[in-house]
This record gives sequence, C-alpha cells and structure tokens, in this order.
Amino acid sequence: PRTTSPPAPVADSPHHLVDIGDLVTADQLRATVDAVAEWQLPSGMVPWYPGGHADPWNHTEALMALMLGGHRAAAERGFDWLRSLQRTDGAWHQY
Repeated sequence: PRTTSPPAPVADSPHHLVDIGDLVTADQLRATVDAVAEWQLPSGMVPWYPGGHADPWNHTEALMALMLGGHRAAAERGFDWLRSLQRTDGAWHQY
C-alpha cells in the first residue's frame, strides 16, 4: 500500500502526468499516451489496439488520457467522432 500521496502537477507544466508512487513513472505514462495518440485513426476513433475495434467507454477513457497527456487536438477529434456516431436515442454501440 502507498503511504504517501503522489506529488501535485506543476502549475506551469503543459501536462498533468506525474509519477504514481512505485507503480508507474510520468515517463511511462507519457509513452503510453503517445502510443494511444499514434493508434488514433484520422476519423478520431481510438481502437483498443492498432487495427482493433472501439467502444464508447474505452474510447472516452483514451480521450481523457490524451487530454491529460497534452494531446488536446487529438482528444477533441475523438470526441467529435464519438458525437458523430451517437444514435438518436442517445446511445452508442461497439465499433
């Protein structure tokens, strides 16, 4: 169990990624976010893995990671993609 809280993000930092105790470093988080950005399709869809499918839940989690990692334009493209596929009843399905 962690006994200390992770440090707060630096106010003037463009990214909000910090080391999380002994679990993961900010550099590892940055590498993960950058990989997600690379996997994103031109349409804005973020698949589970390159060439894979997407679902609204995991897609939105990926977009939150992109925002926190400083990839705002990519995240916004993903939100636009999701909005464009929303059904008239407000729901989505797996893509």
